[in-house]
Amino acid sequence: SCLYKIFFSAMVFKGIFILTKKSPFYEMLLSQERLRRNEVLSSLGEMAAGACHEMRNPLTTIKGFVQLIESKYREGTFVFERDMRFFTIIKGEIEVLNNVLNEFLLFARYKDNIKSFQNVNDVLLEMEPMLKNRSLKEEVALEIKVETVVPKVYIDKNKIKQVMVNIINNAFDACQKGDSIFIRTFLEEDRVCIMVEDSGCGIPTEMIDQVFQPFFSTKGEKKGTGLGLSICHQIIKDNGGEIFISSLQGKGTKVVVKLPFNL
Repeated sequence: SCLYKIFFSAMVFKGIFILTKKSPFYEMLLSQERLRRNEVLSSLGEMAAGACHEMRNPLTTIKGFVQLIESKYREGTFVFERDMRFFTIIKGEIEVLNNVLNEFLLFARYKDNIKSFQNVNDVLLEMEPMLKNRSLKEEVALEIKVETVVPKVYIDKNKIKQVMVNIINNAFDACQKGDSIFIRTFLEEDRVCIMVEDSGCGIPTEMIDQVFQPFFSTKGEKKGTGLGLSICHQIIKDNGGEIFISSLQGKGTKVVVKLPFNL
């Protein structure tokens, strides 16, 4: 029939729908994939420009100290015990460069999502021993509460775990001794939600809209490149979800990841 030709330009055999290259649905999916990849490439271009800017400062510092050491050595005024601090500074700046490159490459090595139906509770529970260990070490109270029954969501489990590791590490970094972190899962309409809430230093109100921008960070260059949340945002988007952040400076930060289960 005409209706069949219009909506189902595919082969159906024993109840199995087989998409063919002539199908309008195939063309639609192909267009969506091209659009998604173009968005990734556009973000990659922005990050490349940001990476160049972020690398300039540590490179300038390294160059300056190398020239200083060279000058002292030529003049015979270089004292190893006293001037060892120059090497410590250089090593620190190299570590900054390494962090920028590692996080940039993490995004640049774009791979298709390997999705399957997963229980987000399992993702958190697999991380629990590692999180409790850091909690004890840093004397930050940690509570994990999972919804008893949650629908499975169609996600790339490893990438979602990467997102949660990043978000929870940010929470620990924002906390001091005696602060607390509360992690829970819950349902909201057609979404499974993961919330990470800390009582740490919080984010200034004027900066909250910038947190997903590449290379934006409130930690300072020694502790973060600012790429983490930008990558998290892209991963959650690729998995059909959303991520929200609310914060009060001096009170703490709440991050909520929402993943659809009715795909």
